[in-house]
Order: sequence, then structure tokens, then C-alpha cells
Amino acid sequence: MNGEKKANPTQIEALITDVRSLKVLDFIDKSKDDKEYSFNEPKLSVDVINNKKEKSSLIFGKVTANAYFAKFVNKSEVITIEKFRVDNILKKFKEL
Repeated sequence: MNGEKKANPTQIEALITDVRSLKVLDFIDKSKDDKEYSFNEPKLSVDVINNKKEKSSLIFGKVTANAYFAKFVNKSEVITIEKFRVDNILKKFKEL
């Protein structure tokens, strides 16, 4: 295996479950530049594939005390997502 670490299936399943549990807190009018939300340097990017096999990337930028600002790369709408859920995903990803 050339020194590569094998992924733990239980950890992968837990990570996928956490991604599926993300909840939108608010929809925000897109009035600022992407840099205002730190989308130019995202903290996390999640690729989503729908049932039509179309891929979209959800990026997470600026963080507040309670939420991350997020948006799909090909859309202009900005949303906020619960901070603790995103933090949990980041933590689990680092543990893989």
C-alpha cells in the first residue's frame, strides 16, 4: 500500500451522516463580494452529486459565533449553516 493509511469505514459513515445532517439557518441576500464572506479562501468544500449525476460544490467561508456562511459555487445565494455541525465535520475529517 506504499505507506498509505487505510480509511476506517465507520469514520467515513459518520462523516457522511454529519454532512447529510447540515441545516440551513438563514438565506442571505447576495449583496457583498465573495471576499466579504471569505469564499475566496474556503474553510471547507463539499462536493454534492444529485440523482441526475450533476455535481455541485458547497463552500464554507466566514464563521461567526453561531454559523458559517456558505454557498454553492455556481450560485449567488448565500446561506448560513450551524457552526457546531460544520466544526464537527472538520474535526472528523482531520481524524481520518
